[in-house]
Amino acid sequence: MIGVLLHPLPIHDMTIERSPVVLAGNGSYHISTQKPKNIWYIGIKNPKTSDEHICVEWQFATESKRECIDHDGANTSNEIFSFPVLVDATDRASLHILGSQIDSNDITIYSMDTRASGSRLTLALPSAMAENGIISRAEWGADETMRYTDSSYWQTRYPIYLQYVQSPKTQAQLDAINIENKKVDYLIKNGGAATEIVSLKRTENGHPLVWPIENTRQVSRIVIHHTAQSLDSTKTDAEMIRGIYAYHTLSREWGDIGYNYLIGQRGLIYEGRAGGDYAVASHAAYNNMGTVGISILGDYNRDHLNRDQIAGIERAISMMAGKYGITLSDNKKGVRKCTIANCELFEKLSTKSLMGHEDIGHTDCPGSDTYPRIPDWIARLDRPYAPVYNSVGGTIEPKFPGTEMNMVLRVVTPIAIYPSIVIPPSITAVKYIGPKFRVKLSYPDPTSIVLATADGKTGKLSLDTQKIPMQVSQKVQVGIVGNSTISLKIGEKYYTGSVLRLSHSVVRIDSWDRVPDWDKSGKYNDNLFRDTIRVMGKNGKLVITNDLPLEWYLKGMGEVSNSDLTEKIKTIVVSARSYAKWYMSPQNRKFSGESYDGSDDPDVFQKYLGYSYELRSPSVARVVDMTRGQVITYSGQLIKPWYHSSSDGRTLSALEYCQKNGSLNCVDTPYLQSVVDPGSIGRVRSGHGVGISGVGATYWASSGWDYKKIIQYYLQGVEIQKK
Repeated sequence: MIGVLLHPLPIHDMTIERSPVVLAGNGSYHISTQKPKNIWYIGIKNPKTSDEHICVEWQFATESKRECIDHDGANTSNEIFSFPVLVDATDRASLHILGSQIDSNDITIYSMDTRASGSRLTLALPSAMAENGIISRAEWGADETMRYTDSSYWQTRYPIYLQYVQSPKTQAQLDAINIENKKVDYLIKNGGAATEIVSLKRTENGHPLVWPIENTRQVSRIVIHHTAQSLDSTKTDAEMIRGIYAYHTLSREWGDIGYNYLIGQRGLIYEGRAGGDYAVASHAAYNNMGTVGISILGDYNRDHLNRDQIAGIERAISMMAGKYGITLSDNKKGVRKCTIANCELFEKLSTKSLMGHEDIGHTDCPGSDTYPRIPDWIARLDRPYAPVYNSVGGTIEPKFPGTEMNMVLRVVTPIAIYPSIVIPPSITAVKYIGPKFRVKLSYPDPTSIVLATADGKTGKLSLDTQKIPMQVSQKVQVGIVGNSTISLKIGEKYYTGSVLRLSHSVVRIDSWDRVPDWDKSGKYNDNLFRDTIRVMGKNGKLVITNDLPLEWYLKGMGEVSNSDLTEKIKTIVVSARSYAKWYMSPQNRKFSGESYDGSDDPDVFQKYLGYSYELRSPSVARVVDMTRGQVITYSGQLIKPWYHSSSDGRTLSALEYCQKNGSLNCVDTPYLQSVVDPGSIGRVRSGHGVGISGVGATYWASSGWDYKKIIQYYLQGVEIQKK
């Protein structure tokens, strides 16, 4: 006899309210809503390149919050969003936008109330309840009508999307669609059982689905994520998950939550994507089929996992490995979006069956506190399993042209393409939270520069607030007019303005011959740069900067040799990260009044060579990833570490160095004291001689010391922390 259970399910109203903003005199915006809301975020229409790097400071009645822009790109309405904040429910808020000037007409405030207003008892079969302790969608309060195209949630959204899909495409858009089709063909051809669709469901309970459910023959990999949002222990997991669900489903227009499972603040496991076992989710571009995505609530570049969360993650990993027959230590082939000039469709990868999102994507997910734990989980949780294939018979429901999202071809920019393989909008975009590091380049010509994308594809080109069309293989010519005006020539068109930005995976400065002196063959030219090249005018000269995530900057920094010992490289990388991050703070500006944080000139800042150096220095790039987010602190505060090439056998204290240079306001710095430097005995001092010795770091690394011990020897009393 099959029994039934009386089960309480939460009642809530998940309507997303859109609110206009009122600009106050101090540059802040004020908002009021009809009812109290506990989830808040902003949307920015028609974003400029600079808008993608802003952060939002929120002020509520009893608390303040800060979140930055979600870099999964724009939706079909060309709108980007900040990460949602979870707060005590309120009908009023103020916010201040950091990092960019935005027209208030382009700003919309979104808010919702994810609190349960009560519960209702419902009859449920045991099979509909949580499996093995997994909290089901019904239990955390998923409103399934959000996934239906004929629901009230999609009355205005869906016609806009259909108009977008059915509109005529430019040749560039058609070319992009053709490339994505080739990628899909490659994945299907080479994916085996993991990319074999055995069931495709386009409707549910008589309603057409926004995002059709695909189930594969096999799941062979587990990918760990974090949601990258601040936690609040006074709020329930369900409140936060309902907010993520609505944000992914409606604002981002994905049609459902992107993860297969989520781990709560106390280690509870929650069901994510609808569709059950073997369902394709949306968590890792071009790797969604045949993978299961597990995401931890929170931001673990800022916070640390607690014991309950670690236990929950380990339980979920073991559960998925057993269910699908995944041997965690097996090597698996994968791909990720191409960011280098020499790859064709993808960058091809080899990873373990258990991996972090950053292993197959250009992202810092699942965070610097989570990612280093993965090798330990593989070692401790690994079991030899035989693959378990999906034997449940299914159907492939017929497709009705023009009536579904996420299964049709989309424009590649700003939204990723959805062919028969389900990839959520713009999930291929680089995920980076927070302001970028801006490094001034020592480009020699003060009057003109020629830019291009390294792979010949179209980049994102803007002049001030104007987006400039760019054709395939087109070059961008920029000059200076008068004191600060710059001129732009692209094709046969001319423009003038103040700030030009060219953004792409890799940008090339064609007019810069930067072949290293030692390279007699001319094989290398250090004129390639990740992310964005920015051009401005000042005092009649061009100012060129490379704006990019701090971790990418470190990979292109030439302060250490690729052939150095690993612990020596770690020592310099952690020191350089701390040095750069120190000068990113407004109170510590090295270049006061300038539009950049650092310089590529080693005489005034740190030596930076860009992406070409990263390509020929894989050991350095690997160490940057291994030490992600680690900086040097003293008494819990970030410090500016001093380091130099070599001493004469003894380093100088900061006080001693200051006095030797005739300064009158010298102070003693507790962590910058003189120490014996055995590796430099008999040498002539090179550099200022204070702090970490490069030659000394090599000496200690060859003696078996790790980088933390080396740093703490030269900088007494410091700690290495993730911040």
